[in-house]
Amino acid sequence: MVARVTELESILGEPSKLVQAKVLPEVIPGMRAFLARSPLIAVAGETVELVGRLDVDTDVSDGEPVATLTMVPGINETLRINGTGRVDGDAAVVNPHQTFMHCAKAFVRSALWSAPSTTLDLEPGECDGLDEQARAFLAVSPFAAFGSRDGDGGTDCSPRGDPPGFARVLDAETLLLPERPGNKLADTLHNVLADPRVALRFLLPGSPLTLGVTGRAHITDDSELLAPLAVRDRPPKLGILVHVERVTLDHSAALVAGGVWDPATHAARAEVPTGGQIYGEKFARPGEIDSFATMIDDATAQDERENLY
Repeated sequence: MVARVTELESILGEPSKLVQAKVLPEVIPGMRAFLARSPLIAVAGETVELVGRLDVDTDVSDGEPVATLTMVPGINETLRINGTGRVDGDAAVVNPHQTFMHCAKAFVRSALWSAPSTTLDLEPGECDGLDEQARAFLAVSPFAAFGSRDGDGGTDCSPRGDPPGFARVLDAETLLLPERPGNKLADTLHNVLADPRVALRFLLPGSPLTLGVTGRAHITDDSELLAPLAVRDRPPKLGILVHVERVTLDHSAALVAGGVWDPATHAARAEVPTGGQIYGEKFARPGEIDSFATMIDDATAQDERENLY
């Protein structure tokens, strides 16, 4: 088990200066364009819920700590906004404290937007731990939004994606998720060390049903335990063991209202700014935004090719 930050960072290494620079205290213009095209946002607090709209409001002062993960069907990058806020019906409002554009790795691994639809005959409601219904869902789910908390009460929501069935059921109360190569910020892992409470929301292409899981987590580096999670003969260096406390099968109005699984609603690449374009507006000098964006996007694509697993 990995129990100290020094152990964790010795295994993962440090994030690059570029990745660190992408962590901002504000929502910049390109991010607003990304938000405007999104019909699906995961909101993490005590649980992870799905809503259809996210409003940014710096005047919100009465909310709870929340983290949001904004998804645009057809686009593999995601936008994370951590701050304070609340859910109002089918929308969330947040006062941002931190923003970050996630790379496409979780969506490339999961092929979430292009995966064939899967139909399961399951009844929404409370599950008896990781029962037959929960296991049937997890066996074909390729993606989850993972909510965690830091030691100061803040929250985070990060994407987790892999081939279907990536979350391995060890017993009726325990899940094991692989920790694949990422940006090395490792916010989820740092949070688990500070506060073991976690929440997940699993998605299934083509289905309006989602699986919600809450519990307590710890980090494992047990090579025998992690070996079955290998992809392309590369087992993960770390995994997250979730000791499950509550499991629910829920019907998502946001998935239905947003037509999320309908390819006709998916965004074309040109409709949504890339991560390079978003950060180019912030960091590039006048007249150099396009070249800066190309440099960032090319570096990101190379990392996805070389360090997917």
